Amino acid sequence: MHMARGVGIVGVVALLFVGSAVARAEAPDLSGTYTVEGMSPGAKAPYRGTLTIKKTAKTYQVNWSIGKAVYFGTGVVQGDYFAVSYTSKSGTYFGVLLYHIKEGGKKMSGIWTLAGANQLGTETLVKQNK
Repeated sequence: MHMARGVGIVGVVALLFVGSAVARAEAPDLSGTYTVEGMSPGAKAPYRGTLTIKKTAKTYQVNWSIGKAVYFGTGVVQGDYFAVSYTSKSGTYFGVLLYHIKEGGKKMSGIWTLAGANQLGTETLVKQNK
């Protein structure tokens, strides 16, 4: 009985150690320029543009250029997800995005919404070569 308990405790400690090592693994640096393609709720055609991400300590500064529209925001990484709050340059629109980070940050796909909205848009990012 004591032997089984000892093995169980060692197993739990080993799992905690492995889990904490995985949690400490550094997230990829998402800094760079991305090609954007997305779909607004109810739209019949996708929008396209560019997005620039710049690391600022533990957060990221994010800037979009979609046609003549300019948006900017702040993002954070948690695991394989990049969450961003954003606003239009004029301050008229603001909302949130949640991207799933893929291929070490070379691609991301996500969903977004505007404050007060009840529908979701989608957006895909592909990192441009330096």
